[in-house]
Amino acid sequence: MVSLDQLRVLRAVARHGSLGSAARALNLSQPTLSHHLAAIEAIVGGRLVERSPRGSRLTELGELALVHAEAILDRADAAERELRDHARHGAAIVQAGTFPSAGAVLMVPSLGCLGGDGAAYHLTVAESPELAEQLREGRLHIALLLSEPDIPVLLGEDIASEPLMDDPLVVLLPPGHPAADQEVVPLASLAGETWISGVSDDDPPHREIIRAYREQGIDVRVGPRVDDYAVTEALVAAGLGVSLMPMIALDQLSGTVVTRSLADGRFARRIHVAWHTRPRRPAVERLVAELRAAAARLVGESRWPVSG
Repeated sequence: MVSLDQLRVLRAVARHGSLGSAARALNLSQPTLSHHLAAIEAIVGGRLVERSPRGSRLTELGELALVHAEAILDRADAAERELRDHARHGAAIVQAGTFPSAGAVLMVPSLGCLGGDGAAYHLTVAESPELAEQLREGRLHIALLLSEPDIPVLLGEDIASEPLMDDPLVVLLPPGHPAADQEVVPLASLAGETWISGVSDDDPPHREIIRAYREQGIDVRVGPRVDDYAVTEALVAAGLGVSLMPMIALDQLSGTVVTRSLADGRFARRIHVAWHTRPRRPAVERLVAELRAAAARLVGESRWPVSG
């Protein structure tokens, strides 16, 4: 049977490109590393590493073995962390993650359910792509993630996901803006505005605005790029541009700007919950149920809060 030490040797060779460098990274002698490598090659019945004066690289069989090695080692590392946390704290530790705007209104109100299950939690706040990666690696048990509407979240084997709600994007306008008199604002009426958006081009509001205007043959005037809602609100209030903001985050505004819905209903994000199904964790299942209920309450409100 292949051992974890043998899998670590294979991974180290792939990462470092030579037996010597891999041995140093693992704090092994090179003969010991070569022994582990020979043992795993004997078990699988084929050569995993090609050696040359310029270094070492994995064969096609080695690349296939590496895929399984990384999955097994990630699961082993996650199991070790989870068992160590349980031993240290005397309770199961749920590793939960959320992106910032959903933390206060969805994740935090739902975490209270874990006390009755004899479980504690660690909460990670990060952007959705980072959370998805941590979920795949086993560093998170459950996370709230984002996608565009009608696009499923696919995370791999033993990770379930389901959509919780759609989160419309609303437009932030300075007080006295001509469009502030309209309850629903057509995007075309804002074509000449300066748009304040997130720092990353992958920021969903920024991406959607660029796409929508390009479809109409309109060049977008992009202004300040910031990743802070308070700063964005201050810039809009000062008349330096307009911006989009997820409706779920409107409670973070201080009320100095006008918020309006956009006539184009496609401006929305879909919020999903994703979690590991194996091994089964009752505390995680309880948290999934609480998140479903919290999302249903939010969606069931008679009207999303629109101000001004």
